[in-house]
Amino acid sequence: MKKDLKTLNRSLAIAIAAAMTMTSVPSTLFAADFTDSDVAVEAVEPEETEAPVDVEEEPAVEEATEFSSDAAETEDVFSDHVSEEATVDTADVQVGTPGTPAKVTGLYIDTDKDYVSSPVLRWNTVEGAYKYEFAVTDAAGNEYGYVSTDSKTGKYVFRYASKDWASAMPSYDVTNLAGQYAYKIAADGSDYESIYADAEKKVLLKSLSAGQTYNIRVRAVNRYQDPATPNAEAVETVGEWSDPVVYAVPATYAPVQLTNLRYASEDDDNLYFAYDGAVTAGSVHGQYTSDPDYANLYEWEWEDAYADASKTTLAISKSDLESGKTYYLRVINRVNGNSLTDAQGKDVWSNVIAFTYTAKQADPLKTITGLTMYNEGRDSYSFRFDPVLEEDDKWELQWSKDPNFVTDVQSSAKGTYVSKYSMETGATYYVRAITYKYGAKGIEYGTPSNIVTIVKAKEPTASNLVLAEKTEDGYVFKYTGNIKLPNSGIQLWISKDPGFSNNPSLTKLRTNSDGEEQFTLYNSYFEPGYTYYVRIRPYSEDSSLEDSNKADETWYGAFSNTVTVSPKVSDVNVTAEVASTSITLTATAEDPSYATGYQFQKKVGKKYQNLGKTTNGIYTDKKLKPNTAYTYRVRAYYVSEKTGKTSYGAWKTYTTLTWGGNLNVRAVAKGKTSVKLTWNKLKGAQGYEVFRTVTDSYGKSYSADQGRTNTYEKWTLVKDIKKASAKTYTVKRLAAGQDYRFKVRAYKVVNGKKYYIEDEDSCTLDFALWIVSSKQNANGTLKLTWNPVYAGNGYLIEKKNRDTGVWEAYKTITRAATSSFTFPAANGQTDTYRIRAYKNGNPKTYTEDYSFEVDPYLAAPTGVKATVNKADGSITVKWNPVAGADYYEVYRTTRAASTYNKDTKTYSYSYGYANRLDNWVVDANSKYGYKVSDEDLTATTTTDRKVSYVNGNGIEQTWYEGPKAGVKYYYYVVAVKNGTAYAVKDSGKTIESGNSAAAAATVTNVTVAKTKITSGKATKGKVTLKWKKVAGAAGYEVYRSTKKGSGYTKLATITKGSTVKLTDKTVKAGKKYYYKVRAYKANEAGVDVYAAYSAAKAVKAK
Repeated sequence: MKKDLKTLNRSLAIAIAAAMTMTSVPSTLFAADFTDSDVAVEAVEPEETEAPVDVEEEPAVEEATEFSSDAAETEDVFSDHVSEEATVDTADVQVGTPGTPAKVTGLYIDTDKDYVSSPVLRWNTVEGAYKYEFAVTDAAGNEYGYVSTDSKTGKYVFRYASKDWASAMPSYDVTNLAGQYAYKIAADGSDYESIYADAEKKVLLKSLSAGQTYNIRVRAVNRYQDPATPNAEAVETVGEWSDPVVYAVPATYAPVQLTNLRYASEDDDNLYFAYDGAVTAGSVHGQYTSDPDYANLYEWEWEDAYADASKTTLAISKSDLESGKTYYLRVINRVNGNSLTDAQGKDVWSNVIAFTYTAKQADPLKTITGLTMYNEGRDSYSFRFDPVLEEDDKWELQWSKDPNFVTDVQSSAKGTYVSKYSMETGATYYVRAITYKYGAKGIEYGTPSNIVTIVKAKEPTASNLVLAEKTEDGYVFKYTGNIKLPNSGIQLWISKDPGFSNNPSLTKLRTNSDGEEQFTLYNSYFEPGYTYYVRIRPYSEDSSLEDSNKADETWYGAFSNTVTVSPKVSDVNVTAEVASTSITLTATAEDPSYATGYQFQKKVGKKYQNLGKTTNGIYTDKKLKPNTAYTYRVRAYYVSEKTGKTSYGAWKTYTTLTWGGNLNVRAVAKGKTSVKLTWNKLKGAQGYEVFRTVTDSYGKSYSADQGRTNTYEKWTLVKDIKKASAKTYTVKRLAAGQDYRFKVRAYKVVNGKKYYIEDEDSCTLDFALWIVSSKQNANGTLKLTWNPVYAGNGYLIEKKNRDTGVWEAYKTITRAATSSFTFPAANGQTDTYRIRAYKNGNPKTYTEDYSFEVDPYLAAPTGVKATVNKADGSITVKWNPVAGADYYEVYRTTRAASTYNKDTKTYSYSYGYANRLDNWVVDANSKYGYKVSDEDLTATTTTDRKVSYVNGNGIEQTWYEGPKAGVKYYYYVVAVKNGTAYAVKDSGKTIESGNSAAAAATVTNVTVAKTKITSGKATKGKVTLKWKKVAGAAGYEVYRSTKKGSGYTKLATITKGSTVKLTDKTVKAGKKYYYKVRAYKANEAGVDVYAAYSAAKAVKAK
């Protein structure tokens, strides 16, 4: 802090000095008994002063002196202000901004306690402003600031608090504007008068007094220095005042008198001083000095210490004190910049005490033992030693090429590593650790530790490359050698050519900081269907290495051995959705990097029958028999876009039963001691078992060899309902106030074995609100359902006021049995509600609330269509406009909708597979012909296309792939409406519709011709069919029915395109059968494309 600011406003200097000398202190000396260190404390008698006067003098005015009221940053406040006699250093002159600055806008007071501890002014930046000034006005129109004389005219002028600012987001603590005086200056500037807070004119009026309301304005100030006249005075130009904001000072924030300042205690780091006074807000500001003439010091010439209102003592760090020196201490309570003042408006400090701090005698320096280098990393060597030191002990790690540590010694305070960058390549270094302290003669060292010798390797090495393991993500390679050098690593070579001559992939891999000798190549590096060859060699960018292998400023070592990698298509995971006559299988590749699609087969007898291929991994097997087990197998496959070759992964087998459904058990309180259970009736079920249990119990011990706590739960069979049509049951005679879990198990017996489908739900009979569901309907209303709280008397629903944030009563429900309420659709903006159950009493008792939002409803788009454009392989998506929508988002996925919401008439999709399409627009200036628009998509159509161009070398450069041939894509659309915004465009919360139904499209050039059955001949016990061969067909499917127009089922799949004959040996004599045949072959993605069915051929069996 500056000590020579003697030209400060005289009124402030007089006020501070008077406050010091007028402070009341006891005249009795006292001493305390201290044990930890020698601290002598005594009260200090005040010097003789004149008796206080009844009327406070008006502060005198110093010419051409200006300062801000930022009391918390005194040095910053005063550093920009000099007396009129001061000279200007032209070397520091900045040109600045000429002219009048713009009006400050956007002024507001930030009181968000999550981000600020006290109110903060914020406003929009004025470009080029040198500083900002702040005007404070009270309800009576009094203006607060400072008075000075203009150096040119000699007239009195009003000065405002100010702050230099270069931030893009300016702000200022409101409390910094406290403590300014109110003045009124004559119109001609010849005189001024102070404004008093009382009729007797004893107390000056100060700004931001507790309980008062003020208007605050801000204006910008430009400062300009003409470069042609650098010694001339810079010109400051003020802008227009901003619109005011209102600040009400809390009435409860009032400073208190602090008395009986005294030494309290100490620890290793601090001395603590206690004081009397019920401090409830603000901070305790302490000041100490070693100057015996403290009474004549300016306030800023003391050293500062602070404690917030929650503390009962003030701490002074021992590191800031000099042993054996006497200090003088005083404290005061300040709240929002205000402190308690006497009748003359002077700060009322506590008594002043003197204390002397004597540091404890330092312990002898310790000797470090057991120094070892335990790890070598890429950039450094790591060391550790025996635990012989305390936390406050000082020590350093030293290393040198001199074993005697006389020359070339480097060190690191409290270091645990030696940087390789500080060492010469190939040199031998000696490392030791040593303690030290600061003594009267400078640094004093203890006895050094043992010495560790290290040699920095000259060049990296890498050999013995092995493929160590295959993980779900990729391939882990390990090698031996030493690449733990700065700017070093391995160069990785990958090629499909064992000689690495055919365009190998080269990648530099820096080792990690630990220098671990392994690396992982992810699955995406390797395309299935090929054999890859991998090798490495070390490299270094150390300029000291010289070798014939050095090129492009990089040194390369010898190549390692070569390792081969034969990548396979990923394994799959399979799940199933089971119904009584259908099974929907969903397959997902563990690593989808190279998974074009999935092949599905079903076991029929002892053989598997091909069902087909899909790119979305979903296949539904229909027309199955109820209560029957089926076995399937699925595998992923990959089709190379370059060669068209198909590679397959391993088969995954999955068995399931065609009996199922969703029980959807719901438990709802029916009374204070009863719960009603409901569930869906399952087709094929023979009965239902109802169980209940009280909430689980957790043990205090761990299960042996399992590493988890013992748990206990007991399910009690309540009822075995032997009625297939049952779908409800009420459990009675329960305990009021208890939580319960219920389970319902539907069962059926197949071949003497019971099969179950079960579901469970929880319910409480306690005074607690449990929400069952919250669903928004297609008209925008929202239905909230809860478990009835029979332990209460009703429910209070409140709505939050959007402007004030206050909860306001919306609806009172006086029936405890009520379990749902439908809230109206929001109109333009989101509505926020909360609900609580209540129990009558004085006062009423409430449960915890459940709060939620009702968003404005926006209908999902309809009429979505996807059309393939064969000319360029693009897909155009169109949809109907949505009333109220501002724009649309279009998504593409390879999977159909997973669920349909009947309430909102919307769909959900697997978002891990969905991508939002960019809004591509034509751009004549782009070599691609298109660009991604920054604007939202407002049209009701978009085209998904490949974006690329062919460069001068004839190579296609692709920006966006677009649809891939053979892949089935699903496109769905979301409508979006911009929410209500303030100040900044598009700052409101957007409103989105649900997802539309998807439209599917596949880009393909593969077609299959229709075949014709040429003959159908019946002989005893069999029918022989022949059909016309289709060019390019991969095979045929044969279907049979006993009706010409319907009822066809697959009879056989023929997997050779050359086979055009089938013998059906499952016919019954005398029965007439109809046959159809269709050809198929794979498209670009390996998915089977089918021709139209042939005409039916009728044959009567013999």
